[in-house]
Amino acid sequence: MTTHKMIQPSHPLMLKTGTGGLDQNVINRAEKSIEPIIRLIDEDAQQHIANLKNHIANPSIVTTKNRELLDDLMLDLMPLKVNSQMGENRSLSILSAKLLKFLEKINRVNVDSYKIIKSFTEAIELVASREIKDSNHAFTIAVVNELDEACNRYYKKHDAV
Repeated sequence: MTTHKMIQPSHPLMLKTGTGGLDQNVINRAEKSIEPIIRLIDEDAQQHIANLKNHIANPSIVTTKNRELLDDLMLDLMPLKVNSQMGENRSLSILSAKLLKFLEKINRVNVDSYKIIKSFTEAIELVASREIKDSNHAFTIAVVNELDEACNRYYKKHDAV
């Protein structure tokens, strides 16, 4: 039978790695200083969501300013994805990333892709308004699965990969 011997690190910093070695007051102050930043991130997300809605508000844009629409959507989705990730809103981050991936795969917006973009935008708005941050939330899982299926149907129909 082998006996195990605990080896104590000689360096004081190594002793602190299990708990971080921080006083609970320091942790509380740090968390309080982050709260205003999280609020700013949430406000910024609301502005990007409003911009997304404005971009797709008029369905006639599908036939008029196609490339501009894709560019405008991506310009609002990129910071939305990044900021929601930093703000620990995994649901918003996942939906934004999936819409970005969809936009990258399509060359132009047609009636079918417009419907998918609109569905993504509505899902993003719902997740934000309901403050669903957990990616394992039943609503997020259902919406992501449904939108993935819609994208796959689009890819098959329009020979996109």
